[in-house]
Amino acid sequence: MSELKRIFSKISILHGVLVTLFSVALHQPLLAQTVMDSFSAQPQPVGARGAALGNAIVADIATIENMYLNPSSLLFVRESSLFLNNRQEWTNHVFEENITVPIFATRTQALAVGASVSHAGYIKPQFRLRFLQIGTDIGYSLSIVGAFSAGLLVSVRRGQVESSAVTTGWLTLGLMYSPTPAISYAVAFRGIGKGIDYSYDEANAKSVVRQADDLPKIMEVGATMSYPATGSKSIFSLSLSGERRFEEGVIRYKGGIEVLPWNFLRLRIGHIGRIREFRFGAGISIEGFTLDYAISPNNEIGRFDEVSLSLVL
Repeated sequence: MSELKRIFSKISILHGVLVTLFSVALHQPLLAQTVMDSFSAQPQPVGARGAALGNAIVADIATIENMYLNPSSLLFVRESSLFLNNRQEWTNHVFEENITVPIFATRTQALAVGASVSHAGYIKPQFRLRFLQIGTDIGYSLSIVGAFSAGLLVSVRRGQVESSAVTTGWLTLGLMYSPTPAISYAVAFRGIGKGIDYSYDEANAKSVVRQADDLPKIMEVGATMSYPATGSKSIFSLSLSGERRFEEGVIRYKGGIEVLPWNFLRLRIGHIGRIREFRFGAGISIEGFTLDYAISPNNEIGRFDEVSLSLVL
């Protein structure tokens, strides 16, 4: 009973911190930029740590958030954590909140479940695009042989505007090889399924939703190296990946570095090639709590802020 009280107490603190940070974000002044009246719901990474590392974490095993890029990583995640995330995109003022919970993890298999809410036009009604989307994600990882694992992520989304709604979903597949905690290699494939497109209809002055065409097919290969190999307090981590976008016929290279200058603080920088986007972030860990923040400050590409909170269970 005392253990349950301790966990619920930590969850209450997490909720309070998230609400505070969310309120601060809402009162930030608007930047000089064009606000878009459209949004496409597609598979995307979740989590401030990965965002700050340029989303190059397809082979990372540090946290549960990586299941959205590569579900096979669930088998090797170093810590079992309750994970909360908030993201705001400034070009269209879309907000997204996520919660991810590990269900079980053994030596041969692992399962985690996530839930999400995405919305626009409710918190800041001065913008014309208005929709509400709910979603669920189920990630499963299975040991194949030795240090090899395979994973599957099933994602379902339901988007709604004033007069209509659309339900769709997609799959993400992954493979991982992690011979030691110091290094891991991975490949993931995304793009099986259909997304959701939201836009504002000028003629009828209302938001519309429709099922998008087939998702773009993307294959990503990457590696993550950390030092030292033991425990969850690596003082240095390097993540690299290459993302093949088949419809565009291009390869997008990504990279991220994380350092631990003090026992409680992590600093991060990431870069995404071709679009030449730099990202920055930091994380603070105290007594089983971890608070992460990431920012992409480039307004031309699409600025966003992301905040994550995790609680070690």
